[in-house]
Amino acid sequence: SVTVNKTENGNQVTYDLHVAPGAAQSVWNVKSTGNTTADSEATAKTITDGKTVEMAAGKNLTVKQSNTEDGAKVEFGLAGDLTNIKTIKNEGPATFTIGGNEFKFDGGNVNMGDNNITNLKSGGDVINNAANIGDVKNISKANDIHIKDKTYTVNADKTVTLEYVDGNDNTVNKTAKIDLSNLPTGDKAAVESVVKKSAAAGDTNIADITVADGKQTGDANAKYEVNVSRNAVKDAAREAVTVNNANNSNNPITVTPVQDETNHNTTYQVTFDGDKAAKQIPLTYKANGSNDQKVTLDKGLNFTN
Repeated sequence: SVTVNKTENGNQVTYDLHVAPGAAQSVWNVKSTGNTTADSEATAKTITDGKTVEMAAGKNLTVKQSNTEDGAKVEFGLAGDLTNIKTIKNEGPATFTIGGNEFKFDGGNVNMGDNNITNLKSGGDVINNAANIGDVKNISKANDIHIKDKTYTVNADKTVTLEYVDGNDNTVNKTAKIDLSNLPTGDKAAVESVVKKSAAAGDTNIADITVADGKQTGDANAKYEVNVSRNAVKDAAREAVTVNNANNSNNPITVTPVQDETNHNTTYQVTFDGDKAAKQIPLTYKANGSNDQKVTLDKGLNFTN
């Protein structure tokens, strides 16, 4: 229905037309629940005809509205760049926390899925920092402690001090000493003396030891000459030969040694006496084919007609 209200103001006349609604107004409520913020309204809001409910995207969300002839479509999504995230947690104990200038993992392990961690900064000297390959190489060289390769001299106390370095050739605060007090240095002889060993009982030591260059036994840098004479060896060999004629005056074989002292030789002359041999060599014969008879060669045989 239409209601007309007339108003006069001097010479001015105003007609106010009021059209009553043809049907009951549409009314509905909006209320947010669940994971609401601290400043979210707790009571429902009544929305009447002509009012608008605004769909807004909060942090790290996006909202898209698509209008059609039949209405509108509102889509919410997760933003591609997330900011102001503090904690990410699943149903398990593992928690990923972002705060200040660090990412923190609690309650679980970090599994890289057999992939590499790249561009890792050196851990330096901090115990709890991760080490990159460069750190590992440096640590390896730092722990490669060994004696420095150089020429060392003998100290006045007859010791040699050895220096230690690491794999980077940096000096390590460690030393080692070699005691050479029992070894000759300076004006001491390298060999105190060389002496001829006493021969064993019944034996003769044929080695001769002399000190060369006019030095005496025990002198510094004395040179000792050890000599075994070839002639002495030959004489020893001659002594080792024994000729035994068995002290038998009837022995037909005689061996007579002839000494050559100039050449340190011995010649052994062997002679054979046939007459002596005939007296010892038996001859067996038979008379008329029987009765063996024996006679020495010097006796001979007498044949008669």
